[in-house]
Amino acid sequence: MSHRLFDEPIYLRLPDGHRYSAWNVWEALDFIERFWTGERDASVRRAKKLCENALDGWTTAAKARAAVVEAARRAGLLATSDAAAERRAGGGRRDAAQASDQGATL
Repeated sequence: MSHRLFDEPIYLRLPDGHRYSAWNVWEALDFIERFWTGERDASVRRAKKLCENALDGWTTAAKARAAVVEAARRAGLLATSDAAAERRAGGGRRDAAQASDQGATL
């Protein structure tokens, strides 16, 4: 099982207001399982399933990424810095270095 890198990260909003950067399928799935605060509707279940399938090699990282972006957009969990990805709607880790650079105000 590989981590399946995205072409570009997905920036997601954590409950504490910080930003979570998902650079690969594993990190996107981690966000869904640990930090998702929105309703776990059909779009979230689809995103989770596509992430699992991508990790197992059954689908592409790009398809999983698109599903996560769409679910996060619907739930209002896309970070504002990911506006370009939201427009495309169609790629975790918290940006700790950025938080420390900005005095933990993201």
